[in-house]
Amino acid sequence: MVKVTREKVALVVFFALVAAGAFVLLSYFSTGRGWSVAATAVDDSVGQLDSYTAIVYSGVAEKEPAATSGTVPSSAHESDSTESDKETGLGLRLLTLAAEVDGADEGRVYVSDVRELYETRGAGVLTLDLSQNAERYRTPIIFTVNGKRIGVFSVKERLPEKEFRSIVSDLREGGAESVLCITPRPALVSDYEGVDVVLVMQADHEYVIQNEPDDGTVIARSPEVGNVGVILLSSNNVPSVKAVESL
Repeated sequence: MVKVTREKVALVVFFALVAAGAFVLLSYFSTGRGWSVAATAVDDSVGQLDSYTAIVYSGVAEKEPAATSGTVPSSAHESDSTESDKETGLGLRLLTLAAEVDGADEGRVYVSDVRELYETRGAGVLTLDLSQNAERYRTPIIFTVNGKRIGVFSVKERLPEKEFRSIVSDLREGGAESVLCITPRPALVSDYEGVDVVLVMQADHEYVIQNEPDDGTVIARSPEVGNVGVILLSSNNVPSVKAVESL
């Protein structure tokens, strides 16, 4: 009887140790990824980036429309105005338009400047073109940057899950170490498995930039027009994302 009890106790202890080991192992990988993202943030701020690959792109998310003030003059008021008033009003409108044009580029960040910044610090750089809903990536492509292979593809409608998985699988089999999917909305991505980063082009969705991935996939939202987005891949291909709003 004592022997049976001891065996049961030993089994309980054994399974408890296995469970504890599994918990520690999972915590290690989770923490390790978190440390990698934190280290990337530090290096990106003050360090050299020789072992990193930066994916840069011009923001395409539309800004919120500015509220307009003032009232539109009625046709009666327009008819009462003199030619001199009309000329004065036209001149003021032209001056206002000229000021808006002059200030349009104020505060704008250019992707070429961000690219040069990362290249100067030793990173390999890939520039993406998100114009026309990233149409040029509808056919999946693998880029090689400083020896690192990055698979990129875009979807603008929801594909059958089997077809979507086939695209990701083909990129992986083609040697892609990281896979990036570009889409207008996250709901169009049929399956996140095997995708490292989902880059969302539209601003009207619930996701924000997140560096703590769910199911191994980081969600990146394009910054607004005039800013630049950056996806930074570490030496072990852990992605982190940010928006550059000023230099």
